[in-house]
Amino acid sequence: MKKHFLLIFAILFPLMNMAQSTTSQQEKLTRMKTVNNGEKAPLGPLVDVNGNSINFSEFEGKLLVLDFWASWCGPCIQQTPYFEALAEKFGDQEVEFVKISIDDRQEYWGDYVTKRNWTTNSYWIGTDESNPIYPFVYYNYKEKDFEGVVIAVPRYVIISKEGKILNNQAYNPSHPRLEKEIQKYLKN
Repeated sequence: MKKHFLLIFAILFPLMNMAQSTTSQQEKLTRMKTVNNGEKAPLGPLVDVNGNSINFSEFEGKLLVLDFWASWCGPCIQQTPYFEALAEKFGDQEVEFVKISIDDRQEYWGDYVTKRNWTTNSYWIGTDESNPIYPFVYYNYKEKDFEGVVIAVPRYVIISKEGKILNNQAYNPSHPRLEKEIQKYLKN
């Protein structure tokens, strides 16, 4: 158990200190409620690789599968080919696969996705905790000697055509249950 905690802490500690957060733990817990399953998805700005800002509302009318990630996150990068494969598999259906980066530097993120040709439906929100979409990456972490809201990526979220949050902790794209869940929501 102690080794497990140390491993998790070693992974999360840099994330907790990466951005000088001015948002209190209580504020984060309150904001997490805005992205609970069943809630209307919050609307906020996204930035594309050309620096253009779009609003999250532009995706309404289609089932959404969101991938919150960062270029420094190994598990995020490992899951990207699976996410891309699902996007291709469901390409002719009423579903959008959207990648949302929380990298702290927009320029670095833009270069990263451009070099890998990951620009389709790829957006950036950075570490702006005031963005209404940002609470999707909050995670209330509890361990014997530590409790607090941390940033946790990758995070996969499914949002209905009507903009309702269906699953704010969906399976990783490499897991077959995610594909089955998407199929289920497309039938409804």
